[in-house]
Amino acid sequence: MPKYRFAQPPRGFPSSSQRKMPKNRLVPSPRKFRPSRRILTSAHSPTVNSPASGDDDLWEGRGVAEYLGSLHDVGFPDLPYSKVRVVSWKLANPAVPPTQLEGIITSKERELVEEELVGKGKKYSGIFRITSTFKGPKGREFTIGGTAFAIGKSYAATSAHLVWNQKLGPAKSVVLHGDERSDGIAIGGKKCVAAACHVEWAKSYRVENDFCVVSVAEPFSAGVYTYRVRRLAEEPSSFDGVVIGFPSDLPADYPGKRLIKCSDIVESSGTGTLFRVKHKVNTFVAGNSGSPVFSGEEVFAIHSRYIDESKKNYATPIDRNGNMIDQFRGVLSYTKDKCSALLQGASYLGAAKHTGYHTQEILVFGEDTITPATEGVVL
Repeated sequence: MPKYRFAQPPRGFPSSSQRKMPKNRLVPSPRKFRPSRRILTSAHSPTVNSPASGDDDLWEGRGVAEYLGSLHDVGFPDLPYSKVRVVSWKLANPAVPPTQLEGIITSKERELVEEELVGKGKKYSGIFRITSTFKGPKGREFTIGGTAFAIGKSYAATSAHLVWNQKLGPAKSVVLHGDERSDGIAIGGKKCVAAACHVEWAKSYRVENDFCVVSVAEPFSAGVYTYRVRRLAEEPSSFDGVVIGFPSDLPADYPGKRLIKCSDIVESSGTGTLFRVKHKVNTFVAGNSGSPVFSGEEVFAIHSRYIDESKKNYATPIDRNGNMIDQFRGVLSYTKDKCSALLQGASYLGAAKHTGYHTQEILVFGEDTITPATEGVVL
């Protein structure tokens, strides 16, 4: 598995080595931010909301990250279906306000998105901060935060690891929040009611399938912008890309509450049946996970993570590797209301059990749900 270095400990659980680490220093400018250190946190590492009494030594001594690292991976040990491609589940109301981690992974400048671009109906009003709540051992709850973006009036796309955690399994609740300068989403956030991810993420946590779509209870308002998606060509290519999301260190006066953007070179390539996207865009793993990766006005990938061994940022391509937006939208419609018709050729296979801590029925869908690409289509 990839290795991650922690920049700052989860709130309330510092370790001795983390306490010695110097604080990040930012050189202020009106709109640009340049971190002074190249450090990393993992978006896979949740924070705990309220540790139970009686286990202080466990939580104080080992910390949340170390504790979760000791748990077995969640999976499907006896999945009865051989042709599963997508899994989905319903979500509940969040029990507590979620939090985020902090850290920086590159030294490139990042810019604050202008306020006039996040208002109702504006270009970036459809990019959200997403927070997911998970159930862990002994009933404890954990939260993970990142970024998501609208791909239709009732759907948003994000990274699967924000909604299905390797150690905790499927999230029990997910909420979307807008840029705090925008009124496109009401204060308190917008609750999601169902989520779907690729089975290869739920089974083996493959970065090429770190892709998830969530559905909301009520459609977004007319003031929320929805994004066009594009399928990258099979030929290897290199071009300029832009990542926009909610890093929780910036801006200094409203950390994690306002959109930050950065641009750099993106490279795409295919090897066998897998299509990969790597990029040099400065991202903040704890908050930028799930961020849309733009080429011009279209989104072609979702930022996933920084992998320490290769010193690369990875993004998950849209409409490649089975990450088909139309397919996931149809699955979610069926998950919310089983009377809804699936797309032509889609196949609901049944339910499956997982080894996570949140008891939740997981619906599984067959490989013939693969649909044509949605290139250039407003969803």
